[in-house]
Amino acid sequence: VMPLLAQRRLNQLPVIDEGRMIGIITRRELLDRLQIAEELGQGETPDGDAEPPPIRTPGSDDPDAR
Repeated sequence: VMPLLAQRRLNQLPVIDEGRMIGIITRRELLDRLQIAEELGQGETPDGDAEPPPIRTPGSDDPDAR
């Protein structure tokens, strides 16, 4: 996804499931998740430990989710 964002100079992409938009993922969210995975070692997440933030979806309580 990161190469697609860079090639098209985008900062966010829709998340599509079965042809329906279910959310939006931003470059910042992807970078945060990659950093967490790196800090935990190869992306292994121990149960309940340093979970990445949830993906924002339209209609969520997050004012930035539009």
